[in-house]
Amino acid sequence: MEVVVTRRPRGRFFDAASAYRADPTSMLEDALDTAVRHSGAQRGNVQLLDPQAGGLQIAVQRGFEKAFLDFFRVVPADGDDASSACGRALSSGRAVRVPNVAASSVFAGTAGLGVMLEAGARACMSTPLTDRTGQVLGMLSVHYERPQAITVADQRLQSVIAERAAVLLTTATSGPDDELMPAAG
Repeated sequence: MEVVVTRRPRGRFFDAASAYRADPTSMLEDALDTAVRHSGAQRGNVQLLDPQAGGLQIAVQRGFEKAFLDFFRVVPADGDDASSACGRALSSGRAVRVPNVAASSVFAGTAGLGVMLEAGARACMSTPLTDRTGQVLGMLSVHYERPQAITVADQRLQSVIAERAAVLLTTATSGPDDELMPAAG
């Protein structure tokens, strides 16, 4: 019988839920720092879905320079921009793993390929932040300096962080009478 050991993220992000109600940006920063630390990635960002902007906008980031931030300032939500990991994850509602950006069909022939390579992002994974109804609220993405296998265990770990961030984000943006209730069913 095979025993599967899963890593459980620890730290402030999982211990400070009540403090985040007043400061959702701090929560997103802690979520990103937790994801980067536990994944072994060197960079990352959290984007939030902004209907007025028409897509995902970077809310917090670690390790990126202006060219990357300008290029990915808004990733359209209309499904036409599936030429990035976060765009694909947004349209599918599921995590997207890109173990080798240079060889990936996600970035092939796109302007995003050059931007990713120039930013030193050789592999990445984007995981949707979804509320309890499945509505995408945003995206958690980590980026690696080298191509690498991104395992199912890595994806599960990032999913745990993304789920926690989505719950905290929903709670932080709800009013006092809108406390998060378990889904019926």
